[in-house]
Amino acid sequence: LHPRKAGLWVHAAAWEWEEQGNVAAARTLLQRGLRLNPDSEELWREYFRMEVLFVTRLTERRKVLGLIKAPVEEEAVEGALPTSIEVPELVEESKTPNKGKQTAAEMEAGLGE
Repeated sequence: LHPRKAGLWVHAAAWEWEEQGNVAAARTLLQRGLRLNPDSEELWREYFRMEVLFVTRLTERRKVLGLIKAPVEEEAVEGALPTSIEVPELVEESKTPNKGKQTAAEMEAGLGE
């Protein structure tokens, strides 16, 4: 009928989502509309909005069902930022001696050249 009218794709998807409760059909309609109108800002915006609403509803359902645990907050020193990242030592590296190779600390210090 009017495949280049972005508003009609949005309207059809909204009907599927709100009136029929069919998220899959709404998603399919918006994706088809985007294939035909890839530059439509309105379609992209509504597609993004629909996906965010879908994830929000899923999250709320999971909270109601008790499937999501409350996030554990770590104690942090006020205003402190992490200063380093701990990297575990590889077993292979600790077993093999450095044969003429520089360590990362030596390279940073400019040693071993």
